[in-house]
Amino acid sequence: FLLMLDSTVVALALPTIEKELHASADNVQWILNGYLLVISVLVVTAGRLGDIYGRRLVFLIGMAIFAAGSVLAAVAGDDPVLVAARVVQGIGGAAMLSLSLAIVSHAFPAEQQAKALGIWAAVSAIALAVGPLAGGALIEVDWRAIFWINLPIIVAGFLIMLVAATESTDPAAGRRIDVPGLVALTIGLTAVVLAMIQSRAWSAPTVVVLGVVGIVALIAFWRIERRVDDPIVEFDLFRNGPYFGASAAAFAIVGCYWG
Repeated sequence: FLLMLDSTVVALALPTIEKELHASADNVQWILNGYLLVISVLVVTAGRLGDIYGRRLVFLIGMAIFAAGSVLAAVAGDDPVLVAARVVQGIGGAAMLSLSLAIVSHAFPAEQQAKALGIWAAVSAIALAVGPLAGGALIEVDWRAIFWINLPIIVAGFLIMLVAATESTDPAAGRRIDVPGLVALTIGLTAVVLAMIQSRAWSAPTVVVLGVVGIVALIAFWRIERRVDDPIVEFDLFRNGPYFGASAAAFAIVGCYWG
């Protein structure tokens, strides 16, 4: 709920933020794009860390980081500080996004999982619907309220996690982090997403070079993952029809929404 709410509320507030902070057009763009870039780059890594060290632990750390970013955003006096705050929020959001579904799946017995996952999806949809309405009302009062409102939700989330969620790991994940794969994935995702975000702001040769670097790095990531004992992403899973279908549907939904 928190991640979906934050995305729609902030988008609505951008014109007000630009006016009150006398922000440049580029920095206003990065209030959204910095957040998205960090989440996209770190979401896989955060999931891997949760599998190794504990999903609840990494999720709670992510919520704490997200809270810190929200406070920094709420007190920001200029646009560079606000962009930095959104980057901090993205770091915490990556852990929350990658681990919430795994935590829900582990918290309920098999006969209740379908219902639980349905509620999980419904909560996200409700947040997308509530976001513009709540955001519009809060912005009329003060745009900083859209960040302060995150704190009571985070406190409630902490309490729910501590009471209702048990710790879980992936025994098959091993204890080692695939550093070469992690480096290749980070470079690849950063370059590709940055090329798309800056396609109009930067020169065509720069964007093309950045895109090529990103694609080459992602191909290298795929080759690395096929050879290491503890891959970050198990590509053989995509041969599973339901898994591939669910992944494709999620990609399409999120891609269309953010586009």
